[in-house]
Amino acid sequence: MDYEKISVAERVRRTIEAAASRDFAEIRKLTQSCPKETVEITNLEYLNTSRMLMRAASLFELEVRGLLLNITAAQQAGQHDVMLHNLKEIAAVKVAWEEFCDGYDLEPSVLVLAAGGHHPIVSSALQTTLDADPESVNQWSERLRVSASAETAGEIRH
Repeated sequence: MDYEKISVAERVRRTIEAAASRDFAEIRKLTQSCPKETVEITNLEYLNTSRMLMRAASLFELEVRGLLLNITAAQQAGQHDVMLHNLKEIAAVKVAWEEFCDGYDLEPSVLVLAAGGHHPIVSSALQTTLDADPESVNQWSERLRVSASAETAGEIRH
């Protein structure tokens, strides 16, 4: 296949499929072979950081919602150990999120509000007072770091 002759629509489809299968080498190949354009834009550090922070806020919100869905399913199945595990994960992602936002001198609630705000059940869940497991906090911090770096989107910083 001649990667340089792929249409935009096909390239987008293939990139989404590669992301779904975690084929980061294919994403890189599709991105690097894509025709390049020269444009004039606003300061890249500003644009990239703003977009990245919004993306990270959306990821945070979606991850907490996913944990809450796990808790609901576990509750219906009577799996109290799974419920507790997910509650502890919420405590860990909360700490990781606060530390992430602190690194950008942002209030976590302000960043989430800028990205659309919390669902009320997420706001309620984040009131947890459970102690966060340091290993889980590290794992969540890494997820946030990757979402912030655009590593999976094929962006290259010059």
